[in-house]
Amino acid sequence: DGTWTTLLNWEKLTTPNTWATRNASLRIHAGQTVTLRFEQSDAGEVRGGFRHLDNIMVLTEGTPVYPPLPPRLLTAKAGGGVSLTWQANDESEDGFALERRTGLDQPWIEIAKVSANQTVYKDSEAKADVQYFYRIRSQHRHAWSPYSNVQAVPARQTPEAAADLGL
Repeated sequence: DGTWTTLLNWEKLTTPNTWATRNASLRIHAGQTVTLRFEQSDAGEVRGGFRHLDNIMVLTEGTPVYPPLPPRLLTAKAGGGVSLTWQANDESEDGFALERRTGLDQPWIEIAKVSANQTVYKDSEAKADVQYFYRIRSQHRHAWSPYSNVQAVPARQTPEAAADLGL
């Protein structure tokens, strides 16, 4: 999300030009892309100075988790609800999360989670006289893909709504 988190503070060394080892856990950031920035200020001796850091080592535990590719070619077809279809785009995904909203200024709401083998979903809660927007993303362990394309389903005039309008 673009925020910086200080994982650890380096105390001033009492003797300049000595080796120091510090450890920090990134476990709370599992499944996220993390940028590490190493900075040594005051150069151990000179106020306001900066110095090159060398011999930096980043060790990980376990298998790395990569975000899967997003599903592609999401389509939505109205009729007795809304039928959604898509193509899986990554062999590593564990499942998919489908979301919808009712207007461009409305929040996205998760409506279903489905397994990796599934590429079809029927939104039986959708009403004919409401416009919907749908999107989907895939999950692999704790990592999420970017969202797919957005599909709009326009509101349809139902016989009941037409009768209310006197049509």
